[in-house]
Amino acid sequence: GRSSDLHSLLLDFKRIEGDVGRTPGGQRRGPRIVDLDLVAVGEERLDIAGGDYPLEIPHGRMHERDFVLMPLSELCPGWRHPTRPGRPTVSEMLASVMPPDRHSDAAPGMAPQQVLPASGGLHGRAGALWNRGDKTLVMGILNVTPDSFSDGGENLQLDDAIASAQAMVDAGAHIIDIGGESTRPGAVEVPPEQEAA
Repeated sequence: GRSSDLHSLLLDFKRIEGDVGRTPGGQRRGPRIVDLDLVAVGEERLDIAGGDYPLEIPHGRMHERDFVLMPLSELCPGWRHPTRPGRPTVSEMLASVMPPDRHSDAAPGMAPQQVLPASGGLHGRAGALWNRGDKTLVMGILNVTPDSFSDGGENLQLDDAIASAQAMVDAGAHIIDIGGESTRPGAVEVPPEQEAA
């Protein structure tokens, strides 16, 4: 039946999480490598209690969680919650959990600010953060591998790479993503330390 199909899908999600390195336990509501969940499936209503992975559809607390509602509002803002009073839309539920101005002190701690690391804020180093939603950011891709399909070999010399990156910034790029490892089939894997250098 439908419920066993959905529960099987959840078990598949848990296997995927394990395959990419998520381990059971850990800090409750803490950072995770990956977190896959079934939030809603159309008008479906399901409640499977017990077992290792109980399943409630729609997710029992989705209406309280901006980190669930924000991406969902980008995908289907008009979807209506089938069990909440008044059948609110995703947009309405998101509006109810977000402070009037999330950048003010009007409602401190009410909703977490989603950010992206920038300016050296990777690999454990301190760095700047960009607030998600402040403005659209443009990313330029600078491939420094000899076999990139788009610009292979053009940026192998430091002066060439700097000139290409500067041209992207001049054209409006806010972020320069440096491709330090080829993704073509059979390419040699580059150690993270070498790629970061």
